[in-house]
Amino acid sequence: MSIVFFIPLTLIAFFESQLSHSRSERIRAYFSGPPPEEEGDPKVEDPECDDEGGQISTTKFEELVSRFPE
Repeated sequence: MSIVFFIPLTLIAFFESQLSHSRSERIRAYFSGPPPEEEGDPKVEDPECDDEGGQISTTKFEELVSRFPE
């Protein structure tokens, strides 16, 4: 069973080790770029459902966040 996982994990490790030395600027830029700023974005915090009359959550985002520990 360990042979089944050894081969794919070796290939993944080799790919990731060569990523920093890769000539592909797009891949390097994608993985090294800053995370997107989604803090406070209403589309992310309270998204709308595509279905008619649909609702993703019955609990508002502010109520969920208020229960987080500080």
